[in-house]
Amino acid sequence: MPKQITITKEMLGDTAFSLVRESGIGELSARNLANRLKCSTQPIYKAYGNMDKLKENVMRSLADFMMKSIIGYRKTDSAFLDSGLGYINFAKTEKILFQLFCLENDSHNVLQSEIGNNEVRELMEKELTDWKLSKDSMDKIFLQTMIFTYGLAVLAFLDNVGLSEDETALLLKETFESYVNQELEDGDYEYHCDWRKS
Repeated sequence: MPKQITITKEMLGDTAFSLVRESGIGELSARNLANRLKCSTQPIYKAYGNMDKLKENVMRSLADFMMKSIIGYRKTDSAFLDSGLGYINFAKTEKILFQLFCLENDSHNVLQSEIGNNEVRELMEKELTDWKLSKDSMDKIFLQTMIFTYGLAVLAFLDNVGLSEDETALLLKETFESYVNQELEDGDYEYHCDWRKS
């Protein structure tokens, strides 16, 4: 007689993560999860009590995965530009999650959340440490850059961008520089983002 496999909470979470990543949040049900694990629905309710708690945990894990993918992306010498490229790349390679977090529901939008917003904002502020910019200017630059990057990400999601990653990186760099230079006071040196293509 084969040994019975114990279904752990970690197994349930990992399987639910994969299910949503592959098929979307609409496919996350106790029945679909049990089918994947070849078990009854009983271990799911024993571990989580109800599906709402499981969904909440899975959404948190997926949001964390998305932020790590964006913040950890490496292409240039600029962590802030890389986060923009990471966001665009995520839209292209993780279409189901991008749709879930960035197109369908504002409450799930990782970059509009306080945590996601702060992480990316810190990268920008570090980039501009040596420049005399007011908080209002920083706010404006950040908002403009995020809107521009979001637009490129949606085009990448739709497979309509038509740019290589190097071309996208250069476009992000030049656009960011123009937003910064618009906010610099007369007499300040022109800002150039230090970066290089890898």
